[in-house]
Amino acid sequence: MKADEAEKREAFVKYRDEIRKARHAVTEERAGYEVIVQAVERLGAYLWNPKNRKNGFGDLGKYKQALKVLFPMDFDHVYERVRIGRNAGVHQGAEARPLVQNAVELAIMLEHALREKSKMDKAGEIMASPVVRTYTWEPVAQARQKMLAESYSALPLWCKECEGGVGDWFVITADAIVEWLQETPSWTCRIEREKMQLVDAIKEKLKLLKACTTGPEKEIKLPEGGWPGGVLLVTNGEQRDLIGVVTAFDLL
Repeated sequence: MKADEAEKREAFVKYRDEIRKARHAVTEERAGYEVIVQAVERLGAYLWNPKNRKNGFGDLGKYKQALKVLFPMDFDHVYERVRIGRNAGVHQGAEARPLVQNAVELAIMLEHALREKSKMDKAGEIMASPVVRTYTWEPVAQARQKMLAESYSALPLWCKECEGGVGDWFVITADAIVEWLQETPSWTCRIEREKMQLVDAIKEKLKLLKACTTGPEKEIKLPEGGWPGGVLLVTNGEQRDLIGVVTAFDLL
């Protein structure tokens, strides 16, 4: 791969990640639609002039033609709705809801286009990062809270105790926690179980799934039946540090 092509591919991964993070922040109501618009403008500024490292804020209209090179089909209708709504200064309330939906739709279109244009197929290019995980020293209640707060159905867990002292990556699922808590005869017993550290809960038959792992340079495809817990863990180095996760949603 030529140097300029490699640089462009790296840039596309970077801007895809920025747009994806902005979309997640908006859909999880941690930020307003403006963060998507700003991420799109940064991408537009780069496509307009690859040497341009300015933010490009306020130039959504200017970068329309530059962004169109990413699309085999017309995206004017979505782009224009976002641009017009943004210029109208609509930021909150019922009037802003369609704009939020349009901004999210535009983000999804751009993410997909960037992935296709640069042929992103390696785990390190597709993965979501940073990773929300849990630890064996955390109580069951904390793992449960993380799942609820992030709307995750599974969390990665490194369990040294589970492999005879050697350690390996596992996945703990919401289904497993619910089943384990429901085994108790009363709410008092359930509360006591929620206070237990995961390492002790595992000894008390809380089920874990052996995780499927891969390296960042590996090409990935969803296997038949999916990954255990619906998640692929991306690890790096001899210590197998967890650097990202991939789900079927990341491959859509």
